[in-house]
Parts: sequence; C-alpha cells; structure tokens
Amino acid sequence: MSDSENEKKAIQAVWQRAVEALATCDWPAYAELWAHDSYVAAIHPAQGSWWTGWNEVGERYRAIIEKGIPIRASTQRMDIQLSRSGDVAWAAFETEVRAGKTGGRLSWQVVVFEKKAGEWRMALAFDAPRRAKG
Repeated sequence: MSDSENEKKAIQAVWQRAVEALATCDWPAYAELWAHDSYVAAIHPAQGSWWTGWNEVGERYRAIIEKGIPIRASTQRMDIQLSRSGDVAWAAFETEVRAGKTGGRLSWQVVVFEKKAGEWRMALAFDAPRRAKG
C-alpha cells in the first residue's frame, strides 16, 4: 500500500471516529479530532451559523453534543485528496444525517484535515444540504 493510500485510510479513520463520537454524544472524543487553533472554522447550515476559531467551534459543537441527541451520519460517497506537502488533505462527502429520531437529510460536506505531530485533525468543516433533483 502506498504512503498516500495509508494517509487516506488514516483520514477515513478520523472521520469514522467523528461519526461515532456524534452518534454516542461523546464530546471529549469529538473534540480530540479537531485542531485547536484560531484558524479552525465550521459552516453549519442546520444551525444557521459560521463559526471561526477553535474557541467558538468547540463551544458550539459542545453545546450540540451535550444536548444528548445522537447525530447519526451515514457516508454514501467519499473522495479524499492530499496536498503535495502531505500535511493537508480535503475530503468531499455525500452523507445522510439524522438527529435523534427525525428523518434524515442528505448533505454534501467538505472537511479539511491538517496533519500535526503525525496525527490528522479536522480544521474546516462545511455542510450544504443536498436538494433533490427535479
């Protein structure tokens, strides 16, 4: 397996851990997967918000997760690309998201990952609701 394939598998594992942390409402596990820096950002249409800096991103996600409503995400499609430097990657996803017992909604997501001290962390998350064709 090539180095880039190993890196992509490591990024997929981070994503899977994030999905599991949201489903089990495990804030510490979810927080561990993010870079804790001022440039971190999340654009979250379901909340109607654009959050910047780890303090705000962390505070907002913590409030959502600590409500205790499981968020389940089922990734339908995923494409990961690595930067030439090998310390930044971006992943595009098509995901069905369900909060609690509500019906799911399809969304497209982009997450930028950063590798620091040998570990991949999320640095930017963007979610856009997918509208049905027609």
